[in-house]
Amino acid sequence: PQFYSGFEISWSPDGKLIANAAGSGGKAPDIQLIGVEVESGREVVLSERKWAGIDGLEWLGDGTGLVAGMFEGPSTPTHVWFV
Repeated sequence: PQFYSGFEISWSPDGKLIANAAGSGGKAPDIQLIGVEVESGREVVLSERKWAGIDGLEWLGDGTGLVAGMFEGPSTPTHVWFV
């Protein structure tokens, strides 16, 4: 990705993966959820779907997924998504 969000960051409960919003800076929607493995630094795509923006990102306590406020287009409302 061209950039990572400085705000939408969440450590997995086991501390092995950091979820982040990342994008190319191109025309929306272009933001994906990316995971970065703490030990290796390897990037992992957490969802192939792309959004226009993300307003909050948090792992579930058991590590089975993420809950995030995301919107699909520049003028669409934010919805809560489970990934």
